[in-house]
Amino acid sequence: MICLVLCGAFTLAGGEVWLRDGARLPGEIKLADGAVEVNGRCVPVAAVRAIHWGELPREIPKTVAGALPAGWKAVDLGMHKQPLAVAYDRGQFTMEAFEVENPRNRMVRIQQEFVAKMRAMQNLPLAERRAAMAAFRKEVTAMKRQQRAQVTDAYSMLTHSLKGDAAVMARLDGLETVEGFRASQAGVFLRAGLGAQEWAASLTMQGDQGVTFRWGVGRNGRGGGTKRLPQLTAPVWLKLERGAGFVMAYVSDDGLKWELMHVVENVRLPASAQAGLLISMGREPKATARFSHARVGDGKLPTFNPQVVLANGTVVARAFEDVSEARVRFAESLEGLVVRGEDVARLVFSPLAAVERIPNRRTGVLLRSGDFVDGEFAGFKDGRITISSVLFGKKEFAVEEEAAAVVLRPVRKRTAAFEVHCADGSVLRVSGLKLAPAGAQVDVPAAGKFVVPVKNLSTIRSLSE
Repeated sequence: MICLVLCGAFTLAGGEVWLRDGARLPGEIKLADGAVEVNGRCVPVAAVRAIHWGELPREIPKTVAGALPAGWKAVDLGMHKQPLAVAYDRGQFTMEAFEVENPRNRMVRIQQEFVAKMRAMQNLPLAERRAAMAAFRKEVTAMKRQQRAQVTDAYSMLTHSLKGDAAVMARLDGLETVEGFRASQAGVFLRAGLGAQEWAASLTMQGDQGVTFRWGVGRNGRGGGTKRLPQLTAPVWLKLERGAGFVMAYVSDDGLKWELMHVVENVRLPASAQAGLLISMGREPKATARFSHARVGDGKLPTFNPQVVLANGTVVARAFEDVSEARVRFAESLEGLVVRGEDVARLVFSPLAAVERIPNRRTGVLLRSGDFVDGEFAGFKDGRITISSVLFGKKEFAVEEEAAAVVLRPVRKRTAAFEVHCADGSVLRVSGLKLAPAGAQVDVPAAGKFVVPVKNLSTIRSLSE
């Protein structure tokens, strides 16, 4: 398989060419007609397995189904009856937390279990009974230590290290509790550490009570305070941002436009703190929270270009102004790029429209709230989507405020010779490709023949053996 990986802007820059026979050629690299030049040596494309410009890409570990993404770990603070259960699937965390046990009740339960165990063992040898007694003492000692250290902290958390001035953000998709209970809360947090009695800030939602920002030491927020926004309900975006001596709390409806809720000043956090997602349990037996778009870092969604997704699987990431059955009119034309509306499967306007959330067998509009409105696409113009619905007739949605994506027809990937990934987010399934000094000339079914400049190339890989 030929796999060309092109990183960075095209200049006479250092890099490395990997050959199919296993050899690696470091040096100055540039593209030539049907070949790659390395320090003046011309290598035919057929002999090349990969090309790297600049820093070599790190190997990406295989994703294990259900495993947490790198850097995240589950932690329980306090004495829960069961440990936190976490599932991760296609960008969404599902956290299932359990009741916090009263220390006295826990001691009584352990004693009762021990007495029952000793009665069952009374006819066993003395050595086995002594071993059971030693295990009991060890468990009691550990419980008392935990009691003293964490009596005021009772959280189930997904935590990630946060270094320097940075932020944690996530979309709380929902919080489910046992009927009749509503004391549990879910949201994002910042902590000085994972030990007992650490300074912490949390931004959480509690049932229909709105969003609450708490800060201070311990569960009761010693030395801190509380601010509330009662009118908000899930789904809601939450963000805590750490700066030089302050922590800011933000909320948002769409993850793009943020409202500052409160600022806490004179905060002393270590250079490396902890941040992530939490459930704060009340006396409910169980509570389940679902989060998506969780990020620890700059607190911003990745740069995103609007996408035209074709029915054959090609993605053209380029701003567009008008879409009809006859054509797609792009904001900036590219010679040779021609797309007809009848070949379009989806129009994606927002990074919030994660691919896994867009249904492939329904047609209609995916809203930024996460709801899907069924209907037939009737046009896009002047920043507004029109669909024809059996229930509502013709209905319009503003792209900037309401619509995240439109589904026109299913995506069914067709056979292709190459797949070209671009820095702007495009993924082109190519039937023909020719390398030249200016870039890659591609023949994309249903999109035309055009040149992808070297500065926009990210990956080129062969799909044939």
